[in-house]
Amino acid sequence: YILLKRARTLNEPYALVTVLGTQGSSPQKTGAKMIVYLDGKIDGTIGGGNLEYQIIGEAQKCLIEKTAKVCSFNLVPELAMCCGGKVEVFIEPVKLQDKLFIFGAGHIGTELAPLACKLGMRVTVIDERKEFANRERFPQVDHIVDEGHLAALKKIGFDSRSFVTICTHRHDYDSEILRQVLPAETAYVGMIGSR
Repeated sequence: YILLKRARTLNEPYALVTVLGTQGSSPQKTGAKMIVYLDGKIDGTIGGGNLEYQIIGEAQKCLIEKTAKVCSFNLVPELAMCCGGKVEVFIEPVKLQDKLFIFGAGHIGTELAPLACKLGMRVTVIDERKEFANRERFPQVDHIVDEGHLAALKKIGFDSRSFVTICTHRHDYDSEILRQVLPAETAYVGMIGSR
């Protein structure tokens, strides 16, 4: 679980490799895990050597194709490893969580945040009003930023998995946020405003 926690903090696509079973002598036993990143870097091990090299390549393919698969390897005839056994692994690409940034902790934010959490998104609520932006009103969200939107925007790194909703209590705030967010890389930007 330490491997998964570390992989999630890097915010890069990765595949989880798990040894499903072994026969005979093998470098690792059932349950051993390894994380493989798109660039071929790894965290953890399923035994090293040619087996690990082959699995890294298979995991990279799974990441590109966004498909999971089970692979079996005979260590002596296929991989020239002295262990002599057989190993079966499950390779599972892990989808990174989408992130929702809600600017505004008013009535719209309090309705939107729990829905996004139920969808598995990482939710951040931003509002300078501490009486609105707090754990009592938003117990389930990942982050609450109770400072001004311009200061908060300087700290946020948007990317292709970032969804942004702008629904503050002031139209001038909404306009300022929109101007800052539109040039950034995001998956979605939405704003609400009266006529």
